[in-house]
Amino acid sequence: MSNSNRQSLNRKVAVMGYPHVGKSAIVLRFTQNVFPERYESTIEDQHTKHMTAFQRDYNLRVTDTAGQQEYTVFPRSCSLDINGFILVYAIDDRKSFEMCTNIYEKIVRTYGDTSIPIVIVGNKSDLNTQRVVQQVEGQKLAEEWDAKFVEITAKESMMTGSSASPPEPSAPPVDSPFSAPPHEANTPTSDSTETMSRIPTGIKLPDAVANIDTAQVAAKVESFKKWTIGTFKNSKQQLLEHMGKIDKTVDPEFEAQCEVLKDIHRRYGLVVAAAKNFSQVLTQMAEAEKKLSESFYQLSLKEEQIKAQCTTTSETMRGVGEQASSLDACLRYFISSMETVYSQTITDTLHTIYNTESARIEYDVDRNDITAASNPPQGQQPKSLPAGATEKCDEKKAKYEKLKSDARIKMRLLEENRISVVAAQLEKLQSALAAYYSGNAKLLESSVRELSILQTPQPSFIPAM
Repeated sequence: MSNSNRQSLNRKVAVMGYPHVGKSAIVLRFTQNVFPERYESTIEDQHTKHMTAFQRDYNLRVTDTAGQQEYTVFPRSCSLDINGFILVYAIDDRKSFEMCTNIYEKIVRTYGDTSIPIVIVGNKSDLNTQRVVQQVEGQKLAEEWDAKFVEITAKESMMTGSSASPPEPSAPPVDSPFSAPPHEANTPTSDSTETMSRIPTGIKLPDAVANIDTAQVAAKVESFKKWTIGTFKNSKQQLLEHMGKIDKTVDPEFEAQCEVLKDIHRRYGLVVAAAKNFSQVLTQMAEAEKKLSESFYQLSLKEEQIKAQCTTTSETMRGVGEQASSLDACLRYFISSMETVYSQTITDTLHTIYNTESARIEYDVDRNDITAASNPPQGQQPKSLPAGATEKCDEKKAKYEKLKSDARIKMRLLEENRISVVAAQLEKLQSALAAYYSGNAKLLESSVRELSILQTPQPSFIPAM
């Protein structure tokens, strides 16, 4: 099959790493060949790129994830249908290198497989004079994980060091769940949009039907049936609870704690949104102040009589602009930390709370079924319960209690961790705000003193009296 006619395979790759290591810069350089000059924290972005590898065409979907830290949970978007991971660290940041091991362990725990294709990327190789992670350390780590390793600089769009050429990729094992399905040169694959059937070419339909595992099909149908019935019963339970026509298991203290956390989560979202808006305004203001400084400097080159005044004002505006840039950098770090608390740390606990609520509904469905069968309306005979109904109800109750206990523990740990982290970040932000406003006050005071000393010149086009 010619290259123009062959079908493209769809593959998904996730890029993960510690905050501020340049994950987004690498992804943008790879997918769009651009380098972002300004740092913007990422929650999660999706990018696509068409490429050729292993003599096959691929439609690559790249997930650019938020920065990972010790206490953050593994992103749910990376828990399914990912064909490989790129773990990024910065060569001038030892912590980011150590975090790769933490992320790798999360990947293995999530997928239960150590054969997942992984590439370790040491970024910012242009900062070699500030290097704290040696190239041999990255190579050794890649050997331990049977992964690939490369050092790059997204800023200059090139690889450096002994890894000046990208590592030659090797095809994943045939039995790996991440490998492409085997195919003949002229046979459409399962990824092909032209494939009309999963039955391989050359096999007759009666033979294919005869080879179907009917027991497996029956098991899947039965599983789908149970899921459908369970979903209907759970939805019915929720509706009747909302209408007040059926009782529910209530734990007022636990439910009050959950509602408080949901409200706190919403308020953190407001803080993140407002801080981002403030950062955008601050960035625009810093740029405007620097432009104004430059305009006064250019004016001083021509206006000899007020050159001193223009120069003083230019230097003042330049200093004010630098102060704004410094505050903006601190604010962006604050936003990154708040986003981690909002979109990952609290969200993980809320996920457990929602699972607890689902388990409570499942338990109440069985409990109410048993109660209805044992105590029928007047004039009706009691209904017989299915075998093991009581035991299943007890199991669901135990599951509900276990999840509720886990949620309580998570909420307690979350409160301790959240308070300490946010308090530290607020202290840093307060210090940055104090430095910004006190620094501006000193600059302006000094500028006023200098301008008051200078004599106001007479306009050159008005004769002196």
